[in-house]
Amino acid sequence: MPIDEADASPEVIAKPRLAREIRLIDLVLFNIAATLGPQLIPAFAHVGPVAIPLHMAAAAFFFFPTALVVANLSKRFPGEGGFYVWTREAFGEKHAFICGWCWWLSVLLFLPTLVLMVVGMAWQAANIAGERWQLAAELGALWASALLNILGLRLSRWLGNIGGTMIYAGSAIVFFAGLAMLVTRGSATSFRFDAVLNMNRVSLWAQIAFAYTGLELGTLMGGEIVNPRRTVARAAFLGAAAVAIGYAAGSWSLMLVLKPEEINPISGMVQVASRAGGQLGLGWLGLCTAIVQVAGIFGKLSTWSAGAARMPLSLSMDGLFPAVFKTVHARWKTPWVALAVQAVVCSIFLLFTQTGETMRSGWQLLMDLTIVVTFAPYIYIFLAGWRFGQRASGVSGLLVTLLAMGFALVPPEGARSVLSFECKALGGSIFLVLLGLLAFRPARHGT
Repeated sequence: MPIDEADASPEVIAKPRLAREIRLIDLVLFNIAATLGPQLIPAFAHVGPVAIPLHMAAAAFFFFPTALVVANLSKRFPGEGGFYVWTREAFGEKHAFICGWCWWLSVLLFLPTLVLMVVGMAWQAANIAGERWQLAAELGALWASALLNILGLRLSRWLGNIGGTMIYAGSAIVFFAGLAMLVTRGSATSFRFDAVLNMNRVSLWAQIAFAYTGLELGTLMGGEIVNPRRTVARAAFLGAAAVAIGYAAGSWSLMLVLKPEEINPISGMVQVASRAGGQLGLGWLGLCTAIVQVAGIFGKLSTWSAGAARMPLSLSMDGLFPAVFKTVHARWKTPWVALAVQAVVCSIFLLFTQTGETMRSGWQLLMDLTIVVTFAPYIYIFLAGWRFGQRASGVSGLLVTLLAMGFALVPPEGARSVLSFECKALGGSIFLVLLGLLAFRPARHGT
């Protein structure tokens, strides 16, 4: 029975109303765009066949447990807020705030890396030399994504759909090119897996686990999903299967065309497509792959920007963030203040990381910190899963999360300074968490 505003409590009236625009196919493609990272596949293929069993292990012990927890807890708590609400119900609002704060910060660090990737690939596809206009293009891409999301999910969800489709299409192009090379010329790589336990590569284990993060993003938009109790669970399993297949098949197909040491860890997808296209008489294949990749990563940028804005919305609805963050646009029904603030903060990150740095070193500076901070909310996600009955999934996911956080703090091969790496990764992470703890009480009592 509808609630009459005259009889409703202030809390009910104050709660912003969001338009339900997301259906099953939208959420599946949203999950693929959020999780499948074509920019990461070449980095995994670059280290050799060892990446494939590690992907299988990450999918079995981290990704599918995540899907199980997401599916079951989204049925129990189907509204807006997702894993933030699960944490609040399981452990209280302070832990929910820490979980939401760390997650939002990790996304604010991650969004600029997507911007750097999409502009870098666009520059490569257009064969533009130099970095003179790259920063302007990066800021333009960031704000274009924010504005499209402000204009409403009815418009921006199509960008996410295109992104999810293009990400899978790019991987499919490389996959079939690899198969064609296997049939006509044989595999360039001998697939042996005897280096799985090489302790000099433990940082790779963390990177592969990081590649499977993102399935929780769609749960934040429960208030905008049609029939969320059923849709979120089905989309979680369909998206998880598609992503796991995409990573394993993508890594394998790159190694069919080139030896691992020859694969460029940043632009390997386009590199392999170009090599295969040249040898198969399809000279256009490299450019086609580059265009598809740019479209896919821009869709991924839009997807993460839209989902991330729902975290400050949820925090402000609980009185833990300034009330202005729960402002919803009167016409488009989107959290436009949160989206605008995100764009401003990410613009500052882009300017800061590239002051006196190249685009590549700026990307690495952001990724070092992002990987460690990203896993902190997963501790709460899997503990909440344990608390609400998902025992096996909770234990499996939690153990992988803790191992990945530890491995992420191990300096990679070739690191110039162990002390510098640890200060950036561990010191920076601790600082950001402490900053959130200091902000908790003023935010809570000042609203």
